[in-house]
Amino acid sequence: MCRGSKSIKVQVPHGFSGTVLIDCKAHTGLPSETVEVDSTGRGAASTCPENGANVTVYRDGAPLDHAAVKWNRTGDQILVGFQFAIQ
Repeated sequence: MCRGSKSIKVQVPHGFSGTVLIDCKAHTGLPSETVEVDSTGRGAASTCPENGANVTVYRDGAPLDHAAVKWNRTGDQILVGFQFAIQ
């Protein structure tokens, strides 16, 4: 879901398809760098936005469609990561 102009860029490896799981190292703010995903679909963001953001996924430099983003939260509603699937 897009909330304002907040956006996170995610880069997946060439030929990757499947579930992407991004862990957040800090809980508020937007990562200034592109989040790099490894061949297993895992990545880490320096920060994650408190209220979600638009996630733009790239593969081989081109934007890529993806399933809806699921924002992962603790029982106290602290954002700890997000995930989505791509084909």
